[in-house]
Amino acid sequence: MVNYNMRLAAALRLRYGCHVALVQTGGDSYLLARDGRAGRAHDNQAPVVRLLQSEPRTCKSKMIFTSHVPNHAEKGMARMCGVRSIGYLQGPTERWHDMRRSGYSDTPQTGTTLGYRDWFNRPQLERNRIVGWLRNQNVRYQWAESGRGRQGAGTTGPDARRLITDLGSLASHGIDQTARDTVGMLLAFAVVEAVHGRYRNNPQRGRGYHGQNIGGVLVAGDGRLLAWGVNTNLGNTTLHGEVNIVQCFQSKTGGAQLPSNGTLYTTLEPCEMCAGMLHVTTPGNFRVVCGQDDPNLGWTALRNGSKGNMMSTTRGPILPGVTWADLLAARLGASGTFATRFLEQGETATLLGDAHVMLHHMAKLYLSGDALARWRQTLVAFLQSVRGGMGG
Repeated sequence: MVNYNMRLAAALRLRYGCHVALVQTGGDSYLLARDGRAGRAHDNQAPVVRLLQSEPRTCKSKMIFTSHVPNHAEKGMARMCGVRSIGYLQGPTERWHDMRRSGYSDTPQTGTTLGYRDWFNRPQLERNRIVGWLRNQNVRYQWAESGRGRQGAGTTGPDARRLITDLGSLASHGIDQTARDTVGMLLAFAVVEAVHGRYRNNPQRGRGYHGQNIGGVLVAGDGRLLAWGVNTNLGNTTLHGEVNIVQCFQSKTGGAQLPSNGTLYTTLEPCEMCAGMLHVTTPGNFRVVCGQDDPNLGWTALRNGSKGNMMSTTRGPILPGVTWADLLAARLGASGTFATRFLEQGETATLLGDAHVMLHHMAKLYLSGDALARWRQTLVAFLQSVRGGMGG
């Protein structure tokens, strides 16, 4: 049945003129998703991504079949959703990635070489025969509906876009990369506070959004603040903060690649799924700056994949020589317990408030008088718009 489903995926590609992904839901029934990238290799709408975001629970513990070699975004999301493996035909040869293996993205496993070479050596000449074969198969298809679940992300207005650049352009001395990283990291934590508040029972924390302290902001190479996002994965496993940011940005820009020399500031090191999404959608000179390392991670496309000088574990310091990891360790005590859920821990409840306060202190290093007052007003308005964008 495995090579039959691989053959089915290859035939569906010819039938519909685009790559597809499918999962067998029972008997002769299949759930399908088509490629939404329109030829853009850096777009996030690959078939497996669309299939999983539509029905993550349906695909759990099953094998997904594709008509193409899956990219890092597809493999990372499949692993996050508990997919057993992804299988496809590469030429006439069966290949598959076992999602249960660490380092799954390195080399696919290889199966048998199938006998119907004409499918691949002469695809156009054989198209009618292949489509005819497909028509005679007793199978039923249902197309996946993409975009299920509430995506917690948004783009910024013209004023908020200048929150980082104004610190340099309005000051008598420019802002360097260290200071820019500090402000970007503080903004990421401030966005989480704006959505979730500081305590679990805070009424501004909307139902479905409490939980992990994961959020981030996307910044262009020239310092413009472009987008923000938070984790909303309670209803849909795939909606992590970084995925929300990437998909929001690309939906607003027609699937454009994330900006050259840009930076994503995120409160936690990207997981396998988010790392894969960033690997696919960013140029080689893009940076990822995170507030905490994740010691529970193994292989990811950012940790182990090669893509220019992309960094995945750089931390933006709060003060000279002080990192978010240092502050977390001070809050949690000498044990340094890993704290992805520090929103629910009373001893760390003020950490998010510290981010907001320290942004105001950072601004005072560069601005004064009316310029400082306007900057603070812009920050407050931005965080209010974030809260409003989440229905808070």
